[in-house]
Amino acid sequence: CTYFQLGLVLNAMQDFKTGLRELTKAYNIFRKSMGADHPATARTMQYMGDSLSGMGDSIGAVVHYSKALAIQMVTMGKHNPQTIETFHKMTLEMNKPEVHR
Repeated sequence: CTYFQLGLVLNAMQDFKTGLRELTKAYNIFRKSMGADHPATARTMQYMGDSLSGMGDSIGAVVHYSKALAIQMVTMGKHNPQTIETFHKMTLEMNKPEVHR
């Protein structure tokens, strides 16, 4: 089981803090081995946003979603399902009241 997969499982179990920890490990590995602008790095950043959202950190989630979206727009295009998913998650998070305080 990889750090990435473990992070996804932990997020699904709603253990967002531990999920974020494992996804951060995966992100660091992907960034070093594949580069900061690789789709796998962006996808990991998207799931880190999910962890932050689950922990109630909407601003942190939006930051991660927007960074992931920027990479995905360049590497996969705006019509790619992963890009669309990230945009959708970011939009939902941005509409939460705590983001507008």
